[in-house]
Amino acid sequence: MNKPENQKNQFKRFTWTTPVFGTCLFKLLLCLLFLVKSNSAFSQDNKEYDYSTGQPMPNEQNQTTVNPNESTRNFPLMMFEASLGAGFSVGYELREVFEYGNGLELGFSFNLLSNNKLSVAPVFHLNFLNNYYDIDTQDNLIWWGFGAKSNYYLLDRNKGIWNFYPSVSVRYNRINNYVSPRPGFAGNSITVMKGGGLSYSLGFGIVRKSNYLQFDYQFFNPVTKIDKDLINDFNTTSGLYEPYQFNKTRMNFSYIGLTLGMQMPLGKNR
Repeated sequence: MNKPENQKNQFKRFTWTTPVFGTCLFKLLLCLLFLVKSNSAFSQDNKEYDYSTGQPMPNEQNQTTVNPNESTRNFPLMMFEASLGAGFSVGYELREVFEYGNGLELGFSFNLLSNNKLSVAPVFHLNFLNNYYDIDTQDNLIWWGFGAKSNYYLLDRNKGIWNFYPSVSVRYNRINNYVSPRPGFAGNSITVMKGGGLSYSLGFGIVRKSNYLQFDYQFFNPVTKIDKDLINDFNTTSGLYEPYQFNKTRMNFSYIGLTLGMQMPLGKNR
């Protein structure tokens, strides 16, 4: 039995896009340039800095004698991290509909080693991707999750104001795909697809004082399924004698992201 043409094309997407990613990237680079310019006074490499204030530590002549076996580091055990990001899709199924997106990430970073180079953080992230389906309807994807990430800093975090680190993370994610009226149009939102699964990311970041810029590649192949209400509506109007079956499937949602964030020291120093 041939399906009506409008049913064959039920899940096709238009790929009209706006330059969201280019605008966000330009803003991120401007913010980084501002941070570099405004903190040029801290460019000395031969001094130690108090991380919490960004000021050089006092000279040895002005310090009281301490036990050589006692740690003289002054670095917080825990930090609050927040970042905004922009990215673009590289997974085949995701790129067909949503090319660019924006994101938010929050977390608490803990220093695990006495040299302050290894940090582990529980994190929460939220990504939002949207595209114009037609002149009055837009297609949306909410992608949120939680998990843990780890950074390994290559330089002593108490000396200088620049540092570099590789980063890895593992997260559990949920996705919700729905269509809604574009701004200025009336109508109801309709859920199209839901799903979830684990994602894995590899990245590299640059830190300057308490600000960081990170680039990462996220591997994500969630299990997805069509919304039940949409399936029931399809079977009601299709004229089939037996209910039409929609099977769960994995989709390639891999994603490249660029984030600009800040760190806020919390609690006591080590």
